[in-house]
Amino acid sequence: MENIQNFNYHTHTERCGHAEKNYGDEEYVKEACQVGIKFLAFTDHIPFQNTKDIKENIRMPYSQVDEYIQSIRKLKNKYKGKINIETGFEFEYMPKELDNILKLKSKVDKMILGQHFIFDREGRIKYFSIKQGGLTDKEMIQYVCLISKSLENGLPDIIAHPDLFLKFRKEFGKKEEFITRQLCNLAEKYGVPMEINLNEVYKEYVKVTSQIPNANEEEKIRNTIMNIKYPNKNFWQILSEYKEIKVLYGIDAHYKGQILNSKITHKIVNTMLGNTIDKLNFVDYDFQSINKEKNENESMRE
Repeated sequence: MENIQNFNYHTHTERCGHAEKNYGDEEYVKEACQVGIKFLAFTDHIPFQNTKDIKENIRMPYSQVDEYIQSIRKLKNKYKGKINIETGFEFEYMPKELDNILKLKSKVDKMILGQHFIFDREGRIKYFSIKQGGLTDKEMIQYVCLISKSLENGLPDIIAHPDLFLKFRKEFGKKEEFITRQLCNLAEKYGVPMEINLNEVYKEYVKVTSQIPNANEEEKIRNTIMNIKYPNKNFWQILSEYKEIKVLYGIDAHYKGQILNSKITHKIVNTMLGNTIDKLNFVDYDFQSINKEKNENESMRE
């Protein structure tokens, strides 16, 4: 259970409006270098082109796209030889945003699917939240359908926090297991890795540390695990049965110190999932670059 990753493909910037203010892109790179991360992808929240978001400070404005990509590419050149840096977006699937997603996908290295909402027939967005009562049974099915459509269109390199739909469900029963297995079947079919998300873990750990600052590390870990809504232990236990599905951690960095303290968030999740961790099929390399190189070599031989 000492599994710790030396790459992170889930990193945000202050452009999204809800990440650390006045904390530049390079600061995240410096943190990554300090903890020995070899591959770092910036995957900030994708801007909409044809949709009005119901939330403010949730994604960068479209006018910042070029500046964002240029900033990350400059860092890629500046830190060449020290760390491999990539551009990317975290996106949600919406049919009327498909052309926009494809256009932005062509500009960057990685796309991660973080489906934070479903929507009604009029296209009105419903974010997952306790105020909305979580997802209904029908909405869970829509969640799976949106992920399926995204995969059919070849959009994501990674499925971020696939267990997010469980955060506000009251229990994990047969319906929740059915949806979990549907998601596993999709990941297995399309060969897209699933992400164990560490953002909620980090935020809860910070909260616990402020509440019991003099407690030892083990006590802080126990208290953090008691309050974590996701990752969902039941979800990952079921996924561990699917040996072909690749798994990776995502720091989902939004805050100063989050990458720097990622060792403890890895440890918390590993402790929470217990023996399940040893049954998961972890990605242990820069899978996209290696697959690209492999395909190019095969094309040359042909």
